[in-house]
Amino acid sequence: MTRGTLSTQELAELVRGAGNGLAPQAGRAVGKALADIEAGCVAARIDSEESRWLAQLIEDSPELLAPGARRLFDGIELYAVDSDHPNAFARIAAGTPQILVFSGLRHLIHYFADFVTVLALLQSHRADATIDDGQGGAHPEAFLFSMACTVVLADFVTTNRIPATLHDLLGPQAQNNVRIGFRTALLFVLLHELGHLELGHLSDGPLSEVAHVGLLEPETLSLRQADELAADEFAIAQIAPAYRADLISSLMLLMGGFALLEAFYGGLSASHPLAINRLARLADLLELDAGTRAIVSSWIGDRVRSFRSLAADRVAGDGSIGDRIAATMSIDHAYAVIAEVKRRVRQGPGTLEAIPPPV
Repeated sequence: MTRGTLSTQELAELVRGAGNGLAPQAGRAVGKALADIEAGCVAARIDSEESRWLAQLIEDSPELLAPGARRLFDGIELYAVDSDHPNAFARIAAGTPQILVFSGLRHLIHYFADFVTVLALLQSHRADATIDDGQGGAHPEAFLFSMACTVVLADFVTTNRIPATLHDLLGPQAQNNVRIGFRTALLFVLLHELGHLELGHLSDGPLSEVAHVGLLEPETLSLRQADELAADEFAIAQIAPAYRADLISSLMLLMGGFALLEAFYGGLSASHPLAINRLARLADLLELDAGTRAIVSSWIGDRVRSFRSLAADRVAGDGSIGDRIAATMSIDHAYAVIAEVKRRVRQGPGTLEAIPPPV
């Protein structure tokens, strides 16, 4: 390997190995990522603009990091990989620790952050707006927008097709809020992968059942799954104590998209605990005030109920309700709804702006 460059073959082998134990729809996305990598001759360079941006993200976050956390990245190669695969990896190659973040994961986090922000602003600013369904009926604009964005998210996990941007619906303040949440969520991803390196999770070893998480149907965790929770805990410990409570909103953006998808498909990977269980565990590690804890607990509870209520449907659908989602609203219809909402917003306020905080 040429230091500072990852070849197409190396990237393909990494993605192929990550495909073991995936649910069928996620496995199909891995297959597409492999085809794209091999056909497009995708390589990753440590000195690419995107890779340098990852390194700069760490440099630009000194106040967020606990003392000594920045130095842990010394000697680690950071790669941004231009592939729609929504994942990140840590590995050691030729004695060199490396962290790879695929662009698909960055798109997923940013899309979900835009989605929940736009939806909240539609609900608060345009609560009475409706959209004609073309058959003499009308539906609340926010409801159809939410359904459409969910269909697009489900399509992304099965096809790796990058969703069209929602960011242009937002005004400057709202865009800045999304930018902060996105950058903090991505910093947590880097710290999580750093945890795998620092905690020695990359050595080979037999799988063993070591823990239980009882939020949903109790998960008996393999060693790899327990390692994921340990890496999450490591990442939290690298955040400066003064900022840990503020981290929860970014963690909800990071885990929220996966939690929504798991409601439709069940667990996406045998190597990871359910996202909602990971979020509940992370929330327990943060020093949240009573009001924030109540909001987070309600948010988690809603997703637990959704996961459980769809369990029988997933079993009846051979582990997925993806077909039912597509039958309810096609991907073309979903994009048409989003385009119509954009048209209406541009004709009205132009963009959706966050409500300013009280003075």
